[in-house]
Amino acid sequence: MPRQKNQQTPAYLKMPPAERQKRIAILSEIMNISYEELAGIMLSLQRLGCSNINLVSPTPYLYHIAAALDHAASAGLHLPVVYNCGCCSNNLSG
Repeated sequence: MPRQKNQQTPAYLKMPPAERQKRIAILSEIMNISYEELAGIMLSLQRLGCSNINLVSPTPYLYHIAAALDHAASAGLHLPVVYNCGCCSNNLSG
């Protein structure tokens, strides 16, 4: 999918993967994003050539993630999504 003229790759996606994961982990503790922003991140990952979107311990954010996936799919997201709970989820969330 070609990049539109007004879309730029976010700076954090230009970092080496290890640094990006470290910063994302830190930011996720202090930053709230909308489902539209999350959908934009998913689409950015697709444009960068990622092979999938791996959601690690996503259960507490399931409704937010579902809304983001719906929004991203409407905008052309076609990557597979991995729901990686690491066998640590429990039945209290559902």
